[in-house]
Amino acid sequence: MVDCHDGTIEFFVCGGSTNCFVMMNRLIPKIFVALSMLAFAASLTQYGYCAYDGFPNPCARGFVLFLIGWLGLFDGVIAWFGNPLLFAGWICFFFRERRASAWLAIAALAVMLSFLLVGRIATNENGQESTITSRGLAYWLWVLSAVLLIVGNAGALLKQKPPILVLKPMA
Repeated sequence: MVDCHDGTIEFFVCGGSTNCFVMMNRLIPKIFVALSMLAFAASLTQYGYCAYDGFPNPCARGFVLFLIGWLGLFDGVIAWFGNPLLFAGWICFFFRERRASAWLAIAALAVMLSFLLVGRIATNENGQESTITSRGLAYWLWVLSAVLLIVGNAGALLKQKPPILVLKPMA
């Protein structure tokens, strides 16, 4: 709370005694969300997983998985649906719906982690399945993007304090 010397009082969500401190407390959660978006973008350029199927290139790129991963639903793989949950979490964050954003990020993380339970996956259009031999950097960056969104929301929610109404006599 800062007295602006013009009869008004500003309430800061995060508290603090100086404007610089207040600005940094407001900026840090946004930095985590920006890092979340950056981790997601980086995941699109890496390999998501490798599955041995006897072909020369058994690894799948993150960008390809992003485009066709929803087809995994037909085989019971729901992990791809972490993407719309993550996007909705980002949108809620920037519309200052931090609680909704946090819950969406937690749901996204849970759905993303479900891919760790998948042992075999369809690797071509005729239904051939292959054993997943490893999760690539894209998968872990994708999971990190949800974790960073959770941390950004937690930082924003923990800093929130209900405003205290101070009645100041008019001069």
